Amino acid sequence: MGAKLNVYHACEPWPAVARRSTALRQVPEAVRAEVRAAYCEQARARVEQIAWRFEVQRGRVHVEEGEAAKSLPGFARRASADIVAMGAVSRSLPKRAFIGHTAERVLDELECDVLIAKPSGFRTAVSRGSVHRLPKRAAQHARDLV
Repeated sequence: MGAKLNVYHACEPWPAVARRSTALRQVPEAVRAEVRAAYCEQARARVEQIAWRFEVQRGRVHVEEGEAAKSLPGFARRASADIVAMGAVSRSLPKRAFIGHTAERVLDELECDVLIAKPSGFRTAVSRGSVHRLPKRAAQHARDLV
């Protein structure tokens, strides 16, 4: 299609990572900056490795520390994105309320088209069949109007 592809990843903010880990909380203050830099570099390396498999140039790979729902819309604006494609993780209802819907929160903030891909093996309780059925005569009448 001739489009320019950018890959964007928002890695979890370091303060949240450090709070969750007992071991990281015990790291001496003098070493914390190095550990944080290593964390960010590891995230960047993983994203670049995936991007490389799909022949995305290194200069088009963007990794930022922050919450995706807040940082992705800003990146999309700066990159003048026409389309944002993102994956969505399916979770059960109780977990959704606790964890939140990154994809839904991003949708409200993006000013471009969005493609959300469900994970492989995704199953839904929603029927594929339409519940909006017209009686045969009404359906024929609707076709005649067009």
